[in-house]
Amino acid sequence: LLLAPDSPELYDLGFRAGEHFVAITEKDFLEKAKYYASHDEERQAIADNGFRLVRTRHSTAARAKELVASIRNIVENP
Repeated sequence: LLLAPDSPELYDLGFRAGEHFVAITEKDFLEKAKYYASHDEERQAIADNGFRLVRTRHSTAARAKELVASIRNIVENP
């Protein structure tokens, strides 16, 4: 389970708080870590969603497709 500060960079990568990760601050990190440590189903659902997101959008194959598309775009639209 990813516990991370809510940031525009995570949203740019497709992550959504409460769906793919748990948004935390310095003040509530421990509270949320304890909560999810004792709520197995909720923790696992968010972790599974995050895992699926990373596997589909951020795999080597996905990055290679993005690279090829970018190169095509540069070649076709100089």
